[in-house]
Amino acid sequence: MSIRLLKTLADTVDTVSMDVPLLTRIMELCLEDIKDDAQLHFVLEAIIRESKSGTLTMDSYQRIIKGMP
Repeated sequence: MSIRLLKTLADTVDTVSMDVPLLTRIMELCLEDIKDDAQLHFVLEAIIRESKSGTLTMDSYQRIIKGMP
């Protein structure tokens, strides 16, 4: 595989890294507060967006849920 192809593949795959406290809180959010598919997709898109800057922590939580429908 060429380096160009590897870079293209790496750019198309979203990867999320978060600490366990945030993972626990996100799971609680899904269990207790997420009521429909639109809310779930909103949170997922926010997690992906926030993860572009590195590992997510509880400090990321308010930015993830801000504006949730």
